[in-house]
Amino acid sequence: MKKIEIVSASAGSGKTTRIATELRRRIASGTARPEAVLATTFTNKAADELKERARTELFRAGLHDEALRLEGARIGTVNSVCGRLVTDFAFELGLSPELRVIDEDQAAVALRGVMGRVVTESEREELSVLSRRFEDFSWQSDVNRLLTYARTNRLTEAQLRESGARSARELLAYLPAPVGAPGARDLELREAVQHALSHLDPGDETKATREAAAKLREALGPLQSGPAPWKAWAKAKGAKAAKRSDPLFSAVRDLAGEVDTHPRLRADLQRAIELVFELTARTLTRWQEEKRALGVIDFVDQETLALELVSRPDFEARLSEQLDLVLVDEFQDTSPLQLALFTRLAQLAKASVWVGDQKQAIFGFRGTDPALMDAALEAVLQGAEPETLQSSFRSRRPLVDLTSALFEQAFAPHGIPAQRVRLSAPNPDEPRLGPCFESWTLKGKNRGEYLAAIATGVREVLADESVLVRDRLDGSLRRARAGDLAVLCRRNADAQALAAALSLRGIPATVSQTGLMRTPEARAAVLALRLFIDPRERLAAAELARLLLHPDEPDTWLARALERAPDQPPFSDAPFHRGLEDARGRFPAAGPLAALDAALDGLGLWDLLPRWGDSSRRQANLDALRAHAVDYVSRADAEGSAATPAGLVAYFEVLGDAQLDAQAQLPGADAVVVSTWHAAKGLEWPITVLALLGQDRPVARFGFAVRSTKQGFSLDRPLEGRWVRYWPNPFHSSQTTELRTQLEQAPEAAAEQAEADKQELRLLYVGWTRARDRLVLAEGDGGWMVSALAPVPEGDATWAGVNVERKERLLEPGEVEPRPLEADEAPIASGPRTHPPAFVSPSTLEGEATEVVVTAIGERLPISTEVDMNELGQALHGFLAVDRVELPQEQRVVLAREALSQWGQAGSIRPARLVESADALTRWGQALAPGATWHREWPVSMANADGSQLRGIADLVLEDEAGFWLVDHKSFPGSEAEGVRRAKGYAGQLRAYADVLTAALGKPCRGLFIHLVVLGRVVQIVK
Repeated sequence: MKKIEIVSASAGSGKTTRIATELRRRIASGTARPEAVLATTFTNKAADELKERARTELFRAGLHDEALRLEGARIGTVNSVCGRLVTDFAFELGLSPELRVIDEDQAAVALRGVMGRVVTESEREELSVLSRRFEDFSWQSDVNRLLTYARTNRLTEAQLRESGARSARELLAYLPAPVGAPGARDLELREAVQHALSHLDPGDETKATREAAAKLREALGPLQSGPAPWKAWAKAKGAKAAKRSDPLFSAVRDLAGEVDTHPRLRADLQRAIELVFELTARTLTRWQEEKRALGVIDFVDQETLALELVSRPDFEARLSEQLDLVLVDEFQDTSPLQLALFTRLAQLAKASVWVGDQKQAIFGFRGTDPALMDAALEAVLQGAEPETLQSSFRSRRPLVDLTSALFEQAFAPHGIPAQRVRLSAPNPDEPRLGPCFESWTLKGKNRGEYLAAIATGVREVLADESVLVRDRLDGSLRRARAGDLAVLCRRNADAQALAAALSLRGIPATVSQTGLMRTPEARAAVLALRLFIDPRERLAAAELARLLLHPDEPDTWLARALERAPDQPPFSDAPFHRGLEDARGRFPAAGPLAALDAALDGLGLWDLLPRWGDSSRRQANLDALRAHAVDYVSRADAEGSAATPAGLVAYFEVLGDAQLDAQAQLPGADAVVVSTWHAAKGLEWPITVLALLGQDRPVARFGFAVRSTKQGFSLDRPLEGRWVRYWPNPFHSSQTTELRTQLEQAPEAAAEQAEADKQELRLLYVGWTRARDRLVLAEGDGGWMVSALAPVPEGDATWAGVNVERKERLLEPGEVEPRPLEADEAPIASGPRTHPPAFVSPSTLEGEATEVVVTAIGERLPISTEVDMNELGQALHGFLAVDRVELPQEQRVVLAREALSQWGQAGSIRPARLVESADALTRWGQALAPGATWHREWPVSMANADGSQLRGIADLVLEDEAGFWLVDHKSFPGSEAEGVRRAKGYAGQLRAYADVLTAALGKPCRGLFIHLVVLGRVVQIVK
């Protein structure tokens, strides 16, 4: 192996300048010809910047010819450089030089379809059952991630299956021998739970006993319906009451504590692992076959072909002649496949320089392997120290000193020497900038309140006249503006919620988020396109009317929809029908793009946006939607298939289902940036807030891990002996079970935990070093994220030996402030509004339950992954409204099939399974209220004291002589825990319906229930 030079470049240390200088020096000395340079960067932006800086350096040195010849260099992202190598040698590789490369989004859409085609119906049902029993099991995302690991480590289909067998074998070895029969074990625990609850002393009102009883009630529901989720067993194990009542609970704890000996747990773990690996192996093969048939390759194919090219002995001389210098930027983010490529290029080139920072290797979830790169780095250095850039040109001197002191200590136990961490700031600090560090203590009871408190802190900072920043352009000091501040969250969901909290407080915020197809503007555009294509599209017309004409009046909308004549589409007199009819007349043979434009114009959507508010963002979202339409046409053209308006509608639906529909971000907007820690890498802001939220620390040994059967590491064969381990966690990540204890106490666990801790520290370092002038730690319930650092001292004491001026803020959620109107928004009438609305729908009334009881009444409905849940919900409601248990079974199945088909959901659920779900509801209702009369879709109405009319439609009312029970159907498809949480939020709606029925019937309400149809659960609203 020829010598590889390593340059260690910490955050903000001038890495790009160093690379450009290296290029200029070697070209000027004649050791590297400009056209014989190969340089890879992490992003296209970085590649463009490197080219420009290197060219500028050469012009300044008077090397004008060399600067022009640099255009012939292979400089770009890894994929673009590999693509050029493959194109240059296409004929030798037996490929067409016109081979089309599909981008990541296109590949993700196509790959999703492949995964759907390789799974059988019986396997899909098995996966649905496992998803219900395991707390966090998503086979699609697990297969997708495993496929990435397989391809970036060059595993074959056979090696994948062997990895699966080894994964199962090693995980099951941690379980004790199975005991008893599965059904008997379930019955034993269920009876113990029932006994404990039925014999509970009603006089014991201690908090411990109430909480223990609540845990058992929550576990009892799943236990009553058959095999329960494994988290229910772990929950029962943790039920400990006060001393007076605890003997009743001890038997439950003893039985639940032996869950690791349950034979079904062993079987479920083995089957989950087998299925994920088997489906990944099939997907790998089918994906390659389908790309070959289409004549396309993806980014990983480019890298694989490039590695095959540079590994061929017959090309060695030609490639060596073309490579004087190989430069690798951000080497720490190299995948195993790319590492193999770079080590081979190093053997061919006259010189190689790798620049990066092992402290910033944070993309393991994308297929990179930080541990492998650490091993490669040490193999290259062979005990020597690399060149290390010593100065920070990003942050203020006090912040640089503090960062160096804290992270020197933190990284030392992980084998990273202090000299690779320590930086100095060459410029003196400006005292008027004030403290470089703030500590925020967040007051709150839950994550939502913590996020609201952060929003309050942001508002305080922006209003604080003493908070100054250095201007990005001229370095002058000025007041902080919204665009100077970024808040970094660990979870994308927190980033979305925080952006909403900021907006509610009148603070503009920008956040990268999917869900373009769910925005009102994009949804209206797609519905208009559907009506442009077919004016008889009743569902599109009804949904568009709901969106445009009755956004807050669902009952009025439903009544109008039902009033239509049989031969007319719903809302045939609506203005949008006339506008779209005129557009069809003007463009009778429009293609996809012209049809979309005509539909937008016919609907008059551009004129509607100002009335909806935030019009700039909505306009940008429509531009993003049209960009997707352009991609669809381009893709169809490249594949030689017809691009049609109907095909465009289907493409939009696929993008939404695959969550590839990113919403637009407004460039240059003066708005607070809300981002995840990972997405912030490579960026910087004057003020950075790290949101320390989240009690659940990742469990190191569950999930994915790449391992090797080979001792040591070889630069010549970096991928030799590698295999992928996959261990799904059947329990909640916060639950401690015997399996987890055994895994954490295993001899190899310490090394894996150390690597996980090192990864957490790297992520903290990346987030920490985004700040230029001021860093803020906003601590809620995630203090463990900074536990590797020296603790923040009290008062004015030094921190890690550094004197640091800091500011503390104690923050509460605070009040919401109205968002200021945009210049083009429709005016809002001023003056008092004393009149109530004419109609009030119970579904709009808020109120949340504080106590619920969950009952399992049936199995979860296995549904297709590619469904519109709104339309599926309508189909489920429709069937439950017309179904009668007295009808012949065949007729009920036909009704179920028709209900699904009418709402475009044929194939999403097997009709027979939907009938079984209805039977489960019937059995539960008959047990709850024997002999009661069943009223389905019952219209209710009552005049309020203020003159408004409360009216709506109750899904199901069971009535007998003594009272009534109210049931509302919901089609939520997620986890049981999330379903229960959402059910609590419907308490206000149910109580409003109950009030109306109590007044109308003169009978008391005996129970309020939410029926989670897909989950097979009923949630009783107790308080």
